[in-house]
Amino acid sequence: MDIYALIAASGTARRMGENKLLLPFGDTTVIEEVLSVFSHEKIRGIVLVCRDEEVARIGRECPSVISVVEGGEERADSVMAGLQEIPEGSYVLVHDGARPFLSEDALERCIQAAEEEKCFFLGVPLRDTIKRMNGSVVVSTPDRESFALAQTPQGAPRDLLFRAYKRASEEGFFGTDDCSYLEYMGVEVVIVPGDEGNLKITYPEDRRWL
Repeated sequence: MDIYALIAASGTARRMGENKLLLPFGDTTVIEEVLSVFSHEKIRGIVLVCRDEEVARIGRECPSVISVVEGGEERADSVMAGLQEIPEGSYVLVHDGARPFLSEDALERCIQAAEEEKCFFLGVPLRDTIKRMNGSVVVSTPDRESFALAQTPQGAPRDLLFRAYKRASEEGFFGTDDCSYLEYMGVEVVIVPGDEGNLKITYPEDRRWL
């Protein structure tokens, strides 16, 4: 099964205040680093979903990018648009465009899960105690061993993920990540060990990571 990467890069960066995908990352930019990471011998091609013309230009100049697609208002719209550019019968890794710190080892673990045709998310265990709140009042303290922080890539057979998004759209379900759409359909999803350094750039203070 051929493996493709779908880079979701259509966010408006409201919390960042500027286009975080174009922030400097060493000698390059955040989005260029992400595209470089997925320019991997076992990944057949990259579909870049974006709305910024400069990001689109960068994508068109990357040899590994097979298609640059205009994204939608919601992430689900963008992923659906990108999935339509990926061949049926293949496997897709969906990754956040603002997550440039993915390590080679973590990507290799994702590729292994893809080769085994698993539905998965890259994740890490919680370090801190979590509290369930009602406003400013603690309701309970769940067992953190039952929770994990979800990262990307998240992966699934392309056709299965497409059906999950399509069904959710028809039934009015809105998920917070790709795997939540698979879970909504009753599909088994497993965790692949991630790295704590696989951070997503979201807030202005996140510049310190670059």
